[in-house]
Amino acid sequence: MRLLVTGGGTGGHIYPAIAIAQRVREKVPQCEVLFAGTPEGMERELAARAGLPFAAVPARGVVGKSPVDQLRGAAAAAAGLAAAWRLVRRFRPDVAVGTGGYASGPVMAAAAALRRPTLVHEQNVFPGVTNRLLSRVVTCVAIPHREAARHFPRGARLWLTGNPVRPEVLRADRAAARRRLGLRPDEKLLLIVMGSRGSATVNRVVAEALPALLEDPRLFVFWVTGAAHHEAARRMADSRMPAEIQGKLRIEAYVHDLPDVMAASDLVLARASAITLAEIAALGRPAILVPSPYVAQRHQDHNARPFAREGAALVVAEAQLDGAGLAARALELLRDGPRLEAMAAAARRLARPEALETLADGVVALAHGRLPDGLHHT
Repeated sequence: MRLLVTGGGTGGHIYPAIAIAQRVREKVPQCEVLFAGTPEGMERELAARAGLPFAAVPARGVVGKSPVDQLRGAAAAAAGLAAAWRLVRRFRPDVAVGTGGYASGPVMAAAAALRRPTLVHEQNVFPGVTNRLLSRVVTCVAIPHREAARHFPRGARLWLTGNPVRPEVLRADRAAARRRLGLRPDEKLLLIVMGSRGSATVNRVVAEALPALLEDPRLFVFWVTGAAHHEAARRMADSRMPAEIQGKLRIEAYVHDLPDVMAASDLVLARASAITLAEIAALGRPAILVPSPYVAQRHQDHNARPFAREGAALVVAEAQLDGAGLAARALELLRDGPRLEAMAAAARRLARPEALETLADGVVALAHGRLPDGLHHT
């Protein structure tokens, strides 16, 4: 069996692709896997860490870009489609799986045109333009929530699976993770993570909030800044914090064992990316969500709504976020044990821990010429 997976740009596209590929390979040990992504994206590094062979496909975004960037993106798309066509013909996959990102479009379009079984996984409640277009030609589209179905064109074959989380998320042990971080039972941990790329705007607000947050003697903060913003965040923190409380703060650019830190946390401040929310739900963590206003179609606002509706998260618009307000909201939640427990329970109710297994089974079925169970047409 040959499996071609493609996805990239952010961890939210890459980790599902890797998780699906690894689970399929566990089910079918002789399966040959190839990961296709952009040459400059973080997918190359993460695929290598997962032991997956990598093939580069040139691609760039065009939605929401300037006219000049749209022209460059169109040229890259043409080159990417030609490269993807050659890649699919050379690799001859039994099934191709796309999880979003720039390279996913041309690779999945080429696989569908060459009549290979194809599965697109859409992580967001409001699907991206590329996946809505691909839904007309691929074998089927896996969706995270029922409400996503209404955004796809008539005739698309949809499959409700939820979002897959990495096995290490499901294996994360809260007590063991807290011991590794040196936390006592009465101490609280606030995890701040704005996705793999981070956010300069939210980082500035966090830096303003730190002195008030760390005045609480039982509170520790674990701040993941994003690699591009790490040095600036460190300087902002150092300039605002007395030396005697700096030991209560840990600042990292990127954390590969983030599921452990999330499991150890008492409250998570995060973007509302689909995979982050799936991990928050799987681990049952209360959250303050700050949906990104910069993503196409504001899809993180749609992702956050079920968590707000169920009482699993407090949702704050980035434009309304300031240091004093953030500190006040976080401390109010962290000092209210019953509310944190209720939010944690609500988050767990939104979890779909079976999603990865369901998707892997469906991929194997497609490779053998069968459709996954549970498909329906829009």
